[in-house]
Amino acid sequence: MVLISELSKSDGLGVATIQARIIDMFFSPAHLVYLVAADPSGRILVEVRESIDQTLEVDSIVSIHGTVVLDKGHILIRATDIQKLQEAEYAFQQLADLSVPPPSDLPSYEADRWVKPNEEMERIQSAVFATYRKIWYAIVGIVLIGVGIFVPPVFSWLFIVGGLFLIILGLFVERTTVKSVEKVS
Repeated sequence: MVLISELSKSDGLGVATIQARIIDMFFSPAHLVYLVAADPSGRILVEVRESIDQTLEVDSIVSIHGTVVLDKGHILIRATDIQKLQEAEYAFQQLADLSVPPPSDLPSYEADRWVKPNEEMERIQSAVFATYRKIWYAIVGIVLIGVGIFVPPVFSWLFIVGGLFLIILGLFVERTTVKSVEKVS
């Protein structure tokens, strides 16, 4: 685990895991969720790229694994895995007692870290994530294999290999999507 204040030094802006409390959430027009995560050392913006089927809400205490990236001179995390912590865990107790300022008082940047999105995004209270497979890729793959039977043998193998690739992609690759969000009232 790494403290948020040390992220710029970790792995030359590579992969890091932090334990933090979600103090604010935003939803972009591109259907991406951004979290403002805080630990005793500071705050950072987290772009949710991947998540498991779960609901994340403001004040959740989570473990975030992701890539630390430099964007416009400031760093943020692109999360590849987010897990809620249990009340029995030591980090949960420590982060539950963390005092945080009201979201309206959050700065856009804190030292070298991006804390709040600059763009106009909707502030949300919670987001429901779901993973799904792109089954329509598999369907297109089956159609390509079927077409490959009727084309000249020179091109037949291209259709069959492409179809098999799409079937594998459609059946085994998962993608995270935001199912719903609850706006701040």
